[in-house]
Parts: sequence; C-alpha cells; structure tokens
Amino acid sequence: MNLKLLLSTLLFAIVSFNTMAQTVKKNVPPPAEVVFNDSTIIYEYVTEEPTFPGGSAAKQEFVTEHLRYPQDCIDKGIEGLVLLNVVINRNGYIIDIEVLKGPPNGKALEAEAVRIYKNMPKWNPGKNHGETRNVRLREKIIFVLPKKNSK
Repeated sequence: MNLKLLLSTLLFAIVSFNTMAQTVKKNVPPPAEVVFNDSTIIYEYVTEEPTFPGGSAAKQEFVTEHLRYPQDCIDKGIEGLVLLNVVINRNGYIIDIEVLKGPPNGKALEAEAVRIYKNMPKWNPGKNHGETRNVRLREKIIFVLPKKNSK
C-alpha cells in the first residue's frame, strides 16, 4: 500500500510540476521582433560596382580638371599615391571618404584627394543581385609633378 501511495504522490508531483512549468512559460512575453534593415550595411563585394557617370575616363578627366596641386608640395617636390576608401550609398552619393595611405610628408596631397572626391557628382550606385546597395570602393589618385626642362 505504501508503494501505491508513493507512486501516486510521485505522479501527482510530476503532473503538477509540468503544469506549473507550462503556466510560467505562458506568462513570458514573446521575443521582440527583429527587424533587419540593410540600408546601413556597407558592402565590400557586389555583383555590380558603383560607376562614375561616363565611366573611368570621365572620372580621370574630372580629377584632372579639378586637381589643385598644393603649392607646398610643389615647393618640396612631394608626389605620390593617395589611396582612399570611398563609400557610395545606394542613391549614388559619396557618404564617407577615408585616407588609407599617402606619400611621406604628403598630408596636403591627402587633403586634396579628399577634396576632389567630396566634389564629385552623383555616381551610378552599386548593385547586388539587382538591388542597389551601399558600397565601399578603394580609389587612388597619383600625384605627379611635371618634369622640369633641364637646359
């Protein structure tokens, strides 16, 4: 008889505990809905990169026309490559410019490269599988001083 009483008490405890656990779970609010918004994501690789209107030749022409070689760099003979990270948003506007590398003592050349890119017109935005995306590009400007005639 004691075994019967023990088994029925144990069964009652298990059923009660299971019911309590389910009740507690019902009172827990549902998890917050996660909203994924990729308008702030910056892509490094896309199926179609952003392009300057008119292509790379037009971009080179824009840079050449708008370049103002800093006089201090001319006087000191400073020339070289300025490497930039440029973010073009899904609407084609440049929204971020970061200097990655510049020539030694060439801070003025770095500033000039940033100024040129800040003044560029709207680009054709990049796309990933047909959807416009924010894209980071690596761009460069090579600053070269004109050769002096030695006579």
